[in-house]
Amino acid sequence: MRRSRARFLAAFAVVATAAASLAQDGAKKPDPATPDPPKTDAAAAESSPEEVAKRLDAVLAGISKRLGAFKTLRCRFEQRKYLEVFEDVVTSEGTLALAVPDKLRWEYAKPLKSVLTVNARRALRERTSRKGETTRKEISLDDDPVTSITVEQVFLWTRGDFAKARKGYDLAFVTEKPLCVRAKPKDERVRKVVTSIDLSFCDDRRALTGLTLTEAGASRTVVTFLDVEIDPPLPESLFRLEK
Repeated sequence: MRRSRARFLAAFAVVATAAASLAQDGAKKPDPATPDPPKTDAAAAESSPEEVAKRLDAVLAGISKRLGAFKTLRCRFEQRKYLEVFEDVVTSEGTLALAVPDKLRWEYAKPLKSVLTVNARRALRERTSRKGETTRKEISLDDDPVTSITVEQVFLWTRGDFAKARKGYDLAFVTEKPLCVRAKPKDERVRKVVTSIDLSFCDDRRALTGLTLTEAGASRTVVTFLDVEIDPPLPESLFRLEK
């Protein structure tokens, strides 16, 4: 299982930048300055570790209760991949939809179309090339542990299952207002791939609004979730594998 976790984060970085990496030569140029990661709250720094730990436990319990109650979720996302040398930025955008317990559609619309659809233990991966040619590959999650763990992690973070997350990550505040929580992998082999995942939440803490994945080489993937809908009606056709 430890080896699977290490393979997951390598896979997560690949899946999270699938369309972007295919379009790197046509990517938008970077902004003049790369946004800095959030800084730790001064108030939290003045508190004792025990006080901070109690606050963190209370905050995470509240988020888990709220996020764990929804049945469906739909949103747009914008993603930027900051390369290690920070001389270029790969940008992409798309949509994410999921239905508890095991349906997911993660679709990149720009710059190239790439879709991962999951229904129970089966998945379909579709990619469209620059020439407009679409390739489709259906897989079983039982035979593809990397994709299986990637899907599991998407549900883990969007639903705020921090009790489960703590089995593989150390959790800590980055900031309390606005709320940002950092998850650091416990497994040393995982840390060789990804050093941390920062999770940002909206003001009422009812939805995940952003995720920053920092790789060991200092490259970062920043995903911003927009127009988040909780419990929208989602048609079954959205998760249908037979097209």
